[in-house]
Amino acid sequence: DLVVRAKAMDTIDAVGFSGSVALAGGPGGALSGTGVEVTSILMNGVNAYLSDTVAVALDDIDVQALSDSDIVKSQAIGVAVAASLGAASAGASIVDNQIRNTVQAYVTATEGKTIDAWGDVSILADVIRARMSDVTATTVSVTAGVVGLSGGGIDIDNTIANTVNAFVSGPIDVTADGDVSVVAREDAYIIGDATAVSVSVSLGAGIGVALVENEVSSTIHAWVQGATITSDNTLIHADSIADVAKTISCGVSGSAILGAQGNEATANIKTLVKAYAENATLNSTHDVAIQATSSNIANTNAKGGAFGAIAVGAMVSEINLGAGHEVYEVEAAVGSGTTVNARTLRIMASSSDDLLAESTAGGGG
Repeated sequence: DLVVRAKAMDTIDAVGFSGSVALAGGPGGALSGTGVEVTSILMNGVNAYLSDTVAVALDDIDVQALSDSDIVKSQAIGVAVAASLGAASAGASIVDNQIRNTVQAYVTATEGKTIDAWGDVSILADVIRARMSDVTATTVSVTAGVVGLSGGGIDIDNTIANTVNAFVSGPIDVTADGDVSVVAREDAYIIGDATAVSVSVSLGAGIGVALVENEVSSTIHAWVQGATITSDNTLIHADSIADVAKTISCGVSGSAILGAQGNEATANIKTLVKAYAENATLNSTHDVAIQATSSNIANTNAKGGAFGAIAVGAMVSEINLGAGHEVYEVEAAVGSGTTVNARTLRIMASSSDDLLAESTAGGGG
């Protein structure tokens, strides 16, 4: 075999904690504040390729670019407590996670070259795992006194935006006695969970905000352009799994006079998946398949409440699927200048979607 392989493996485990306590006796006041931020960014380039190369193998030729990114834990915890005749406490927790890798496997030539295998030829760009599995933020803000103000805020942003390409390009002949496959794929998974509690045991106000946004917006493309492929079977396949399994925003605020709480849980899936051939010649004794497939799962839940003589609460749960009205998110095509000689030509673009948005609000005064 002839194997060209590049692989990147990354793991992040991060926890941030911040706490503040203020106590005062007599006629004075107490002020307590805390803030914590956890940021994790993965931005790698993974490339495996044959460029302007003549290659012959007695068995298989494999060109593989592999990426495995796992944020196993990203947690921010903030606690603020203040007690006095007049007291104020504020807490903020921010979590920002990003996976933005470029993963490419390709065979290219600027002049006539040949790639010849007695077995199979495989060009694979594979995001084996782009995973954010334990992302949480917690803020607790408490005041006690005659007059008090308590405020808590959370902002969680998780983004997976990889570029995944597998292609054969240029004036090159790729010949296999077996099969030729050009495959780009990604498996993305996100969980984000926010909890905010703001309580003022006083004649005052408890105010809280909890925002969670999870987004998958990768580009996954597989193509053959300007090349001649000769094989038993040829597969050009782009595949995406986007699983935003949990987006939860939970918060409660209360005081004797005013309790106000706003929670928002948002999931965005904007992946672009495309498989195509253009200005290419595809010769197969059996089948040529050009496939673009996408599986999308998203669950969001915004829940909480506000309690006080005046209670105001807003819980918003939202799922956005797609990159725009004039954009083909999943596309399979035989483009201009392409010739296909095969027993069967299959062109397929398919998407399956499982989406659930829930919200629960409570209030009392």
